[in-house]
Amino acid sequence: MRARLGRLCRAGVTLGRIEADAEGPTALCWPNARGQARPPCDTVALGWHLRSETHLAELAGARLFHDPLWAQWRPEADPMGRAGAGLYLAGDGLCLLGADAAEIAGRLAAIACLQDLGLPHPASDLRRLKRPRRFAAGLAQAFPDPAARVAAPPDRSVICRCEGITAGALRESAAHGGAEANRVKSLSRAGMGRCQGRYCQIAATEILAAATGIAPRMRPTEAGRMRAQAPARPLPVSACLARPDPGRSQTILPSRRR
Repeated sequence: MRARLGRLCRAGVTLGRIEADAEGPTALCWPNARGQARPPCDTVALGWHLRSETHLAELAGARLFHDPLWAQWRPEADPMGRAGAGLYLAGDGLCLLGADAAEIAGRLAAIACLQDLGLPHPASDLRRLKRPRRFAAGLAQAFPDPAARVAAPPDRSVICRCEGITAGALRESAAHGGAEANRVKSLSRAGMGRCQGRYCQIAATEILAAATGIAPRMRPTEAGRMRAQAPARPLPVSACLARPDPGRSQTILPSRRR
């Protein structure tokens, strides 16, 4: 990796903080054997896990369960993708297994639909999904969700960037409204912005559960999750007022201008 990048590459460090000024990031800080490393920087790329996009499935009526391997609420479905009466799921909306596996899952869901309609259908081959499922599970185990660190950021840390809600505001809301995710959402507005909680709800739920003393193994059931709300994506008022034209297909996307 160092040879390819032409730079020193550090692995296995625990990021302490990112320092910034009005222009952007200025330094990264993490503890080391000499105390603290503080290399300067002007760009930070930060990510942890990918998450299944479950909003549409939930709004369509799928039941969700908490998957401890992925540290996420996911739709319940059988191996063919059946998630309820007339509801079939595949791809990233069900579980993140990669593009090839999504194609296989889509084919299986289509076969399940044909089966349920009593129509002719090709043979299904569930074995083709075993390998990507094992690989995805291995990745999730190799890079476990850092729940303990997520639950303990300083009060000034911004958790919900859409609404500018800090960890301190979440803890204050939890103290006044209990430890249920949707109650804290209504009190603090965390998860009410453009992303509808896609980026912040897992961290927000961990923070409020820790603040109210819920044991880690009980957090999924006692703290719950932020329920999906329609619309799944932001819509301009013009899209809601527009009359549908049966003879024309049109997609209206929201402007990103504030």
